[in-house]
Amino acid sequence: MQALPGRDAIAAAVAAVNDALAARSRAVEFAIDNDTGTIVVTLVDTNDNQVLRQVPAKELLEIAKSLERQRNFLLHNSA
Repeated sequence: MQALPGRDAIAAAVAAVNDALAARSRAVEFAIDNDTGTIVVTLVDTNDNQVLRQVPAKELLEIAKSLERQRNFLLHNSA
């Protein structure tokens, strides 16, 4: 089984992608959603910082958060 890449390897890959996208005024950003712990990847127009694409989409993150709240409500009120 192949080992997962470390932070340095990931940072280098992101830098290489961003260098390639710079000519098109684009950048890739990675973040972790604090509520779900999900890794979020966004493609950003560097001219105006507009998010062009996001994976997972904002709507999916909101659905996941809502489902988690409902699950917690049911677990705490089922006893």
